[in-house]
This record gives sequence, structure tokens and C-alpha cells, in this order.
Amino acid sequence: MHEKISRRRNAMADLNTILCERRSYQEEPQTHDHTYAQLVIPVEGILAVTVKKRVLKHDQQMVIYIPPDAPHSFYADASNQFLVWDIPTMYVNHQETVLPLSQPLDSRWNAARDLILTEVGPEGPSSNRRLSDLFRYILGLLTVGLETESASLAYISEHYNQLLTIEQLAAIEHYNPTYYCEWFQKQHGLSPMAYVRKLRLEKAKSLLDETDYSIVQIAEQVGYKHHSTLTRLFLEHMGMLPSEYRMQSRIPVKKLPQES
Repeated sequence: MHEKISRRRNAMADLNTILCERRSYQEEPQTHDHTYAQLVIPVEGILAVTVKKRVLKHDQQMVIYIPPDAPHSFYADASNQFLVWDIPTMYVNHQETVLPLSQPLDSRWNAARDLILTEVGPEGPSSNRRLSDLFRYILGLLTVGLETESASLAYISEHYNQLLTIEQLAAIEHYNPTYYCEWFQKQHGLSPMAYVRKLRLEKAKSLLDETDYSIVQIAEQVGYKHHSTLTRLFLEHMGMLPSEYRMQSRIPVKKLPQES
């Protein structure tokens, strides 16, 4: 095991490409350092890790970040597998904030892990455009909180009534269109265009409730050139025409007689 690590370190001393690999660890602790950073995402099992003499919590599955040149040791005492990213320093040295050494494996990381597993097979280190896109996303998970709204989601919220394309939204996140759609679906449970339609439907319902605008006017206000498109949206999601929704929403609620 020591010899294998030494060979890996020598081969990757001048790492300039992001690599990701499935790895397993043994019970015997291994201590070393390297010029590149690493990110370790658990697939199975728990890894005991010490980074810069700091013992990281290892009673649950954690995502571990190891900074460049940081002495660290690790071991696992049960069956295990991890996704390990080897990250050239140029990708992390520009960060203005200190990246956390560990984070719980929550739903965000589980979603990212599922996408990574589709790209990284058992045959050895992998490197491709999709993995680079994934890395940009997971770097965001390290630096921003769950509360932070993605740039493209904020853009959709502000411009839902305008012409939006997948290419345009993907460019906002600096992803390619195919990966952007997969990422958005994982994050929000809807495709980008389905999310746009959902916003348009909610806005149209609000306008039907609160204004006397015609169906044609409302369709235009929420981004549809033809009111028939809005009609189809209501039939699909509400099971009724927009005019029927308006009539139903304006039926006065009968008050119960007060007790004397």
C-alpha cells in the first residue's frame, strides 16, 4: 500500500487536470501530503481522517476537503468506497474564503454524488468535460450555503415572462446545456422549462384572482404569445380552463350563521 501511494504521488506531482477516481482504504493508517488538493466523497463506509493534526469527525459519513500541501492520514476499518477528486492548486488557490475541511453528506452532496458515479467507472482515474462541470458545482457546495439561490434560478424568477432557452440559462451557471438540465432536475425536482411553466402558471392564477384582465392579456403578461398555450397549461395542471378557474376562485364563501 505504501509503495502504491508513493507511485501515485510521483505520477501526480505536477497535476494540472482535475481527476476523479473510486478508491478504497485499508485499516492501516497512511500519512502523506501532496501539492494538489483532494475532495473525498463517501459512497460506502466511513473514513477516519486527520488533516493538519486535526482529527475530523468520523462517526458519520462526511465529505472531506484536504488542502494542498496539508499533511493528512486516513484509514477505514470496514468495507468502504469513496469518490476521490485530485484537484490542481490553480482551481482552489483563487478562493477568497478558507474551504471547510468537512461537511455532512446531506441531500445536496447525495445528488452530486449520484451524478459523479455515472461518470466515474471502476477502471481508474477519470477526467472529462462533464466532470469539470460537476467540479465547478461541488466547489460551490463547499463555498456557499444551502440558502444561496443559484444565479439561473434568480434569473428565471425575474425574467419568467420572457423568452428563455436552456443554452441561455446554462451559460449563466457556466455549464454545458446537457449537464445543466441534469443538475437543475436534481436540485429542484423539475426541468428548467417545467420550472418556468410552473412560475407562469402561478402568476396567471394570481392575475385571474386579482384582476379583470382578459385571458389574452394575462397570457401575454406571463410570456405566451398565444392564449391557447395558457389554456393548455391550465388544462394540464388544473384540469380546467382559465376562465373556469377565475369563476371558481371568485365564488363567495358562504358564512356560517352566528350563534345567538
